[in-house]
Amino acid sequence: MFYLHTAKSLSEVSINQENDKKVNRLELEFNEKMTQNERLESQTKRERFFIFGIALLLSFSVIVFLMFKLQKSKTAKRIAENELLEKKLEEKNKELTNSAIQMLQTSEIIQSTQKELSELNSGTELSDNKIFHILSELKKSSKGFGKDEFYKIFMETEDHFYKKLLNEFPDLTKNELRLCAFLKLNLSSKEISDITHQSPHSIVVARSRLRKKLRLSNSESLNNFLIKY
Repeated sequence: MFYLHTAKSLSEVSINQENDKKVNRLELEFNEKMTQNERLESQTKRERFFIFGIALLLSFSVIVFLMFKLQKSKTAKRIAENELLEKKLEEKNKELTNSAIQMLQTSEIIQSTQKELSELNSGTELSDNKIFHILSELKKSSKGFGKDEFYKIFMETEDHFYKKLLNEFPDLTKNELRLCAFLKLNLSSKEISDITHQSPHSIVVARSRLRKKLRLSNSESLNNFLIKY
């Protein structure tokens, strides 16, 4: 009876040990699965964050690219509009300036002819009435345009030019400003002489005085200096 009880006890212990082993094995498997699931979940999260980061970066890159293209397009359009505006303004200024020079030259010729006819009137036997009539017509024509009118037109087309000059050199006279206008047009002393009917020497002297007023050295170009204004 004792042996039977002992055998039964040993059997129960063996069964309990097996059960414990099974429980331990199941717990271990469960823990391993949990660990694997946690690792898998962590990896999945990392992959999701990575994909989200890539998508966000791509979206930001696309937005930046589109904004850059838009800004570039606006800049190119603005530059094209400014160039067109500058070209039109340059053509208009050139047209007005050329017209002013031609009209000024015509005015100077008229005034010169008036002077010659006046001198002719006092020393020849030509008809006084005819010469008087010619002088009257020339005077009417000469009233249409002259040096002051040229100065006025150039003042309107190159207003900033005169303002800058007078702001820096307030003692410049009207004749000196007119000479500056001719020089800004890159006209030579001979061309200015032909337009104004002054001697080339007078123009050279006037340029020399102007150079001193503008405080330029002999090595500095007067034309290049004025073009900057």
